[in-house]
Amino acid sequence: SRGAAACMRNHGIVGFPDPVVSGDNVNVPIPQGMNTKSTQFLRAREICELLIPAGLPYSKAAEGGQ
Repeated sequence: SRGAAACMRNHGIVGFPDPVVSGDNVNVPIPQGMNTKSTQFLRAREICELLIPAGLPYSKAAEGGQ
């Protein structure tokens, strides 16, 4: 969701993109060079993934969490 993308940016992930919706597909085009394994990225994702609806990329459900 856009809220989750804004949350990621608010938590220091500069340039985190809004999701791109195409029909039933939702894609989050992570820019080349963005370190998705960095501590800062993972921490922001942990906070912000609560805003991502289940079934979308990076949602807790997509990771197999509850």
